[in-house]
Amino acid sequence: MKRKCKELKQISRGNLAGFNGTFILAMILVSMIPSFILMPFNSVFLKEVIAYVFKPGTIITYIIATLLVTLISSILNAGLFKLHLNRARKSPAQIGDLFSQFKKRPDRFIVSTLLIILISIVIFIPLIIVIFFVFTNFFISLSFKFSTLSLTPLILILCLYLVTIIFNIYIALRFSQYLIILTDHEEYSAIEGLKASWKLMSGNVGRLFYLHLSFIGIMILGLFSFGIAFLWIEPYRIQTMVQFYLDITGQIDQQLANERRIEEEMGPIMEY
Repeated sequence: MKRKCKELKQISRGNLAGFNGTFILAMILVSMIPSFILMPFNSVFLKEVIAYVFKPGTIITYIIATLLVTLISSILNAGLFKLHLNRARKSPAQIGDLFSQFKKRPDRFIVSTLLIILISIVIFIPLIIVIFFVFTNFFISLSFKFSTLSLTPLILILCLYLVTIIFNIYIALRFSQYLIILTDHEEYSAIEGLKASWKLMSGNVGRLFYLHLSFIGIMILGLFSFGIAFLWIEPYRIQTMVQFYLDITGQIDQQLANERRIEEEMGPIMEY
């Protein structure tokens, strides 16, 4: 059964009721840990930017550090999904779940995240090539003191940019479930997790895109709280995404069927 956004959000609010403290603390940790790791690199890089000094070594170090922090964040986010999955299934949900995936073949999350990054870079290559040739031709013509940058190449770049962004969003949505799938299926490899996400999202891309859009309003309101409200908004959003996963895999229906069966079995006992 494909549930509407309203239904998924209603289930999520019910799951989080009385457990906000745990999930708020989890969000703080997931946000702060990568920030603390990257802080010294940010400090050095910012000093050079302010001083208009760009050393190749510093830039390369900063890029590598950012990549490593991104990979660490992917494992933390997998732990966050584990926390939300446990709560969705009415199992004990503890802060320790946040770090549980560091012990569950973390290389799977690292490899899959690297592949996602690589795919995103490949998607942007045609746009980069077009921009390079357009501006190279422009500066060559400028050096010979003739012509100006034509409007046609700019329109081409704009159109290609929009197509690239749309295609990138589509690919991101098709692979969006890989972290939660790898968390839910410890036996899966990185490639299997990506393949499972691609297959699972067939026919569900539009639903997930709409679900993401449905949070824009509350996120805009959250900005007026100087970001403090996001400590409540993000757990709500992530729990809703977990409910979406459980819905498209049929696990919500299975859980409800099990609950009804238990109620039916317990009914005669209670009457007795």
